[in-house]
Amino acid sequence: MRWWADRRAGLALLLLALGWTPPAWPAGTVLDRAPSIAPGRVPDTAADPLELARQRWREGDAPGTVTALTPWLESRRGPWGRRRTAGMLLLGVAHMQLGHDNLASTWFYRVRRTEDPLAPWGAWYEALVDHRRGRHQVAIQECTAYRERFPDGPHADECLVLIGEAQAALGRSRAAVASLSAWLELHPDSPRAEEIELAKARAVAASDPERGIALLQRLVLQHTFPSTEIGAREALDELAAQGYDTTLPDDVTSRMLRAESLRRSGRLGEAWELFSVLAEEAERTGPDGQPIDPALRAWVDDNEDRFAWGTRRFDVFAANLRPTYEAAPDRRLGWRIFRAYARGGMWDEAADWGAAMLDTWGGRSQRQQVAWAFLHAGRFAEARDRFQELGRSGGRTGSEARFYAAFAALRDGRLEVAIDELGAIADEGGERAAAAAWWGARGLAARGDWKAARQWERRAWELDETGWYRLLSDELAWRAAGSPPPPVPPEATTATDAWLVRDGRWHGHHPASPVAATAAPGPASGAEAHGWVAGGPRQPSRLLAPATTAEGWRRLRWEGRLVAGTGTDAGDGEAPPTASSTALSPAPSAVIDLPLGHEVVDDHVDACTWYDPAEAADIFQRLERTHGDLLPGLAAAYDLARAGQAVDAGRILRAAWERWDDARGRSDPDSLRLQQIRLDDWRQMAIFARQPHLTYRLCSGLPRYADNDADELAAWKLSYPLVHAPELWEQAARYDVDPLLVMAIMRQESTYQPTVVSHAGAIGLVQIMPATGARVAALLGEGRYSPRDLEDPATNLRYGVYYLSLLIQRFGGAFPLAVASYNGGPHNVSRWLRPWLAEGSPVDLASFVEQIEYRESRDYVKRVTGFYDTYVRLYGPRGARVRLPLEVDHDDPDIVDF
Repeated sequence: MRWWADRRAGLALLLLALGWTPPAWPAGTVLDRAPSIAPGRVPDTAADPLELARQRWREGDAPGTVTALTPWLESRRGPWGRRRTAGMLLLGVAHMQLGHDNLASTWFYRVRRTEDPLAPWGAWYEALVDHRRGRHQVAIQECTAYRERFPDGPHADECLVLIGEAQAALGRSRAAVASLSAWLELHPDSPRAEEIELAKARAVAASDPERGIALLQRLVLQHTFPSTEIGAREALDELAAQGYDTTLPDDVTSRMLRAESLRRSGRLGEAWELFSVLAEEAERTGPDGQPIDPALRAWVDDNEDRFAWGTRRFDVFAANLRPTYEAAPDRRLGWRIFRAYARGGMWDEAADWGAAMLDTWGGRSQRQQVAWAFLHAGRFAEARDRFQELGRSGGRTGSEARFYAAFAALRDGRLEVAIDELGAIADEGGERAAAAAWWGARGLAARGDWKAARQWERRAWELDETGWYRLLSDELAWRAAGSPPPPVPPEATTATDAWLVRDGRWHGHHPASPVAATAAPGPASGAEAHGWVAGGPRQPSRLLAPATTAEGWRRLRWEGRLVAGTGTDAGDGEAPPTASSTALSPAPSAVIDLPLGHEVVDDHVDACTWYDPAEAADIFQRLERTHGDLLPGLAAAYDLARAGQAVDAGRILRAAWERWDDARGRSDPDSLRLQQIRLDDWRQMAIFARQPHLTYRLCSGLPRYADNDADELAAWKLSYPLVHAPELWEQAARYDVDPLLVMAIMRQESTYQPTVVSHAGAIGLVQIMPATGARVAALLGEGRYSPRDLEDPATNLRYGVYYLSLLIQRFGGAFPLAVASYNGGPHNVSRWLRPWLAEGSPVDLASFVEQIEYRESRDYVKRVTGFYDTYVRLYGPRGARVRLPLEVDHDDPDIVDF
C-alpha cells in the first residue's frame, strides 16, 4: 500500500469538500513550541524547499523540516532525480526523529528503490524503523536484502545486529544468537562485546527463560560496564514478573566474581566493602585452627593488594607492603609504596619515603617524582633544592625543573631569588617563558614594584599562546576594581542575550522562571580592549556586535516562554524589568525566558567571502564527473550533505580528503590527477557538507587575509565552528553547563570529529571512553548502552555534558578544575588539592593549575580555557567574557569519582 502516501493530499481535499474538518484545539491550549508557520497562514512554497528544510534541520526543528518538505515531495513538481532523493531521505529522518515510524518507512522505501547514492541509507533506515514499529520479519528481510545488494555498505555489519534483535523479538533465539555471534566474529576486539552478550542473553530468555536467567545472572555477576548489570537486572525483573525465580546466587564464588565486577566497573566503594566482608569470612577457622574455606583465604591473600590499589585504598596498600619491605628491602617494592602514598595524596609521607628511597636506591625519574611530592606537600624549600638539582641537566626535563625551582622559591617567599630566576627563564624563551614572566610579575607585585610588574605581565600575554595568563590578569584586575557589574547590551531581549559572565555554568533561558533584565556580576571591560582570540591580537569589540534581526511572530509567548529571534514579548504587555540600583542599564525590551531546548540555534555558517553555497555545489558536481573514479564517495557525500546528514557526509568527505592529501608530492598518474583539486575546492565542499574538522583545518589561516571586519569575523567563526548546536544547547541547558565551554573541550579533544576514535579508545566529539560512557549510562539508568552510540553526536554530547556537569558540581563550580578532571581524572585533581583543603583554606587557582604534575593536564586546562574565551567573544553577547574562580574550596567525591 505504498501508493497511500501519494493519495493523502487528494483525500484531504475530498474530506474538506464533504464538510469534514479536523478537530480544533480548545481555547487556552498551549503548544509546546512555536509552529513552523504563523497561525492562520498557508505555508509558503519556498523557492528551494530542500535548502529551507536543511536549515530548519540544522536548527533542530524536525517539525519545520517536515513542513518545508512535504508539499514539494507529495506534489508532482520538480526538481526530480538525486535532489529529490535527498529530500526524501531528510523527510524520512525527520519523521523518524519525531516517532512517526510509518511515515518514515514510506519515505525510506522510496529512497531505497532508487539507484542513487543514497539508496544504502534508505535501505538501512527503512529496516531500522520497521523493526522499531514491530515489523520484525520485514526488517529481517530488508537487512538480508541490504547485505546482498550492498555487501560493502556502511551498515552491512550492523544489519547483523538488527537481524539478531528482530529474530529475538520473534522468539527465534537460535537464529538471533547466530546473527549476533556472526557480528562478534567480525569484530572480536570491539568494546561492544558486553552489549552483544546481553542481547544474546535476552534472546535466549525470550524462548528458554530458565537458560536465559542463568545467562543474565552471569552478566550481573561478571561484567565491566555497570550499564550491563542494569540491562541484565531489567531483563531479570521482567522474568520475575512472569513468575520465574530470578534470585541471584549468593555463594562465595558468586560474591568473589561480583567483587571483581564492581572493581572493574568503577564502583570502588562497593567493591572494597564486599572484599572486606569476604576478607573477614576468610579469617574464620575451625576447631583445628585451619581456615574454614581455604580457597577463599587464598583468594583474599592473592588479591588484597590488587583490590586496595584498584579501589584507591592506597593507605591500606602501603600499610600492607611496608612490613614486607622492612623485612626484605627491595627497590621495586619500595617505589611501589612511594607511588601508593603519592596516588593517595599523602604527600608528606610520599616526600619522606621517597627521600629515603633515593638515598638507598637512587633513580633519575624517581628524583623528579620526589621533587613533585615535596612541592605538593607545601615544603617549598626542600622542593626547590630538589628541582635545582634536576635543573642542572639540559633538555625539556631540565628546563621544567629550573622553572619549578624558581616557582618554589616564589611560593616560599624568597622574592628576589624567584624574580631573578624567573626573569632569566623568560629571557631564554621556550615553552615555560610565558609562565615565568607572569609569575615574575606576581613576585614584582608582591615586592611593590607595580610598574615593572605591569611590564612583565604584558610580556607574559605576548608570549602566551593560550590566553590563560591574560584571563588571570583580567580577573585579578576586575576583583581589585571592586567587581563592578557590566551593563546589559541595549539589544538584549532574552536571558541569553544578557549572559555576559561565563563561568562554565548555564545562565541562559530556563523554562521554570522568568529572567530578569540584569546580568550576574562579572568583570568590567578593563583598560585593554578584548578581541576574539586568546593569546592573539586583541581586536576592537565593535566587531563582535551581533547582527540585528527583524521582529517576527515567532517571538510570541509559547508555553509561557519565548521561542526564538528578537523582538518584544506579546504576553501581558508589562513594561520591561528595570535595572537594579547599581547603575545597570535596562534593555529596551523585555528579557524573556525560552523553553528548554527550543531556542533556535544555528551554526552561523552563511555565504561570505570564504564560502559560496552555489559554488560549493558546482565543485561537488564537477569533481564527481572528473574524479569520481578516484574518489567514488564524493557523490554520496554530496547527496548526504544535501539531505542534512552531516556526520555521514563528513566521514566520507574526510576519507576523500585523506586520499587527496596522501597523493600530494607523488608523481603517478592518479596522484597527479588528484593534485588538480585545489585547497579552496576542499574548503568549499567541507563547509557545504558541514564537516567541521576539515572546515577548521582549512580555514584557520583565513582571518589574516580578510579585507574588512565582516570577512574577518566570518573567518574566525569558520575556524571556531559551532558543531551540532541544537543538541548541545538542549543538553547544556538541561544539565547546567555553558555550551561554549563544551565547544572548547570539543576543539581540544577531537577537533570536531564525531566518529573519531583515539589510540586509547575514546570516541566521538568530546572523546568519551567506552567504560566512562557505560558509567554515565548507569548513572542515567540506561541499561541498553552501546559504545557505538558514542559516535552519534546527540548521545555523545548528552553523556559528555552530563559528566562535565557532575565534575563542575564536585568542585563547587570551579570549571578549570572540572576541565582538568575531564582530562586527568577527578581523583588526580583531588589528590593534588588535598593538602590545601586539609588546612581549611581556599586554594589559589593560578598556583594550583601551575602545580598540576602532569604536563598534558596542565596545558589542557590552559588551552581549553583559552578556547572557551575565544568562543565567548565570537558567539556571546557584546561585552561577554569568561570569569575565573580565583580560589577553590570545594571537592565532593560523592558526586562523581570516575
